[in-house]
Amino acid sequence: MSPIGGSSALIENVQPTTIADTMTSSGVNRLIKNLKSKQRELWLQGQPEPVEDLLKGNPELAGAPEAFSLVYGEYLLREESRQAAQAG
Repeated sequence: MSPIGGSSALIENVQPTTIADTMTSSGVNRLIKNLKSKQRELWLQGQPEPVEDLLKGNPELAGAPEAFSLVYGEYLLREESRQAAQAG
């Protein structure tokens, strides 16, 4: 068996990684916490920024399950904004 033929089995078992895979979980959590604060601040200033834009500016979160909390955060902010508009 040639070295090239033997290495193909190794290559097949390599899993793709994202930058989020290489970040520590505390690093990802810190970044998410900062983005959630920024997200809320922008909404309160009347300048909501969609989650998609927040994530575009932070490609290291691509594929990070923790990023879903930003989607949920936007949902909550939309609900809060809608309720405030109905009350006012």
